[in-house]
Amino acid sequence: MANYFLIGFTPPADVKSREDVKEYQKKLNVTQDGVWGPKTQAAYEKSKGSLAGASTPQSYADYYALAMRYAQPQTVSAGTFSTEALKKDLQGFLRPGVDSSIARRKQAAQAANAELDADAFSRGMGSSTYISSMKEREDDDMQRDITELEAQYSAALAEKLYEAMNEYQARAFAAETFNAQQKAAAQNTAATLASTWHTAANTPQKSASSGSRSAKKSMTADLSITEIYELMELLDETERYELFNGDTAYWTVVREELENSVSPEIYKKLQREFEPAPKVKMPTPGGAGIVTKRTE
Repeated sequence: MANYFLIGFTPPADVKSREDVKEYQKKLNVTQDGVWGPKTQAAYEKSKGSLAGASTPQSYADYYALAMRYAQPQTVSAGTFSTEALKKDLQGFLRPGVDSSIARRKQAAQAANAELDADAFSRGMGSSTYISSMKEREDDDMQRDITELEAQYSAALAEKLYEAMNEYQARAFAAETFNAQQKAAAQNTAATLASTWHTAANTPQKSASSGSRSAKKSMTADLSITEIYELMELLDETERYELFNGDTAYWTVVREELENSVSPEIYKKLQREFEPAPKVKMPTPGGAGIVTKRTE
């Protein structure tokens, strides 16, 4: 949360301080609290329409289109899947082992045939039909073994490709489901914001000089508890601590507005969930250290 506008609301480029916001709020006839929030945004958008020649306030659809720019959903992608690229990678992984096995089988066949020739020579048999038949049988066995190795390789490659494709399809479906949920959540958030802005733009502003508590509720008075939770999630740890404990004028105003916009029970619940634990110095063995401790 900046010190002069709420996260989710973007003031004009020339607005750079609380005083700038107050000047705009004075011109727009809204509560001059120095914080650019939903009512100021709605009044500003309405004034732009009037300056452009519009004779009636902007419609709910206009505010919804504006809110969707703030509520753009975060999406994920399963990436791209290339069967050929994966096949090439798998071949680079599987093929060396197959080629090594084939080479060893060929060497074994060559060694067996060499032994047959040596044995035949030692017996004085020379080139006999029996030796030729034994060598052909060894070559046939070698070819069958090589064919089996190639078949096992092809089956393993196909299995790995099938598993990878199924995994990718599962990731793609999960990404599609997530994106659809994010889109629906963004649309719901935009609808809520559009309703808030549209109502604020068409509701007569009360005078800030009345001194009533309702005049102070310019920041969060028109936000639902869901929207308040969403704003809390956007604050960093330092901003959350300042929200519940800061003593500057800005954070004091923000805290009062939050207290005025929810019940005491809800405020305590928000404080329990979002107030960060302060860092306090505690003695540790061997020297001083910093530990985190929540004070109730």
